[in-house]
Amino acid sequence: MKCKYFVNCLFFKGEMENMSAMATIFKSSYCLNDNSACARYKVSEELGKDMVPDDLYPNDLRRIEKLFLNNNKI
Repeated sequence: MKCKYFVNCLFFKGEMENMSAMATIFKSSYCLNDNSACARYKVSEELGKDMVPDDLYPNDLRRIEKLFLNNNKI
């Protein structure tokens, strides 16, 4: 199922803009299939989309632990 944040995801308009091959892999793995595994999706759902760091990679689950701890979500 396509992620509800896919169209407006700043990750692909910023970090991945010049890396089309890598962007395609991320989109296939996280945006168009199981978006519940995406770090960006998890932060959006738990803290709100405004709390997602622009440079947060979809596979950076370690980093979101700190975000959740800082916002009392763990």
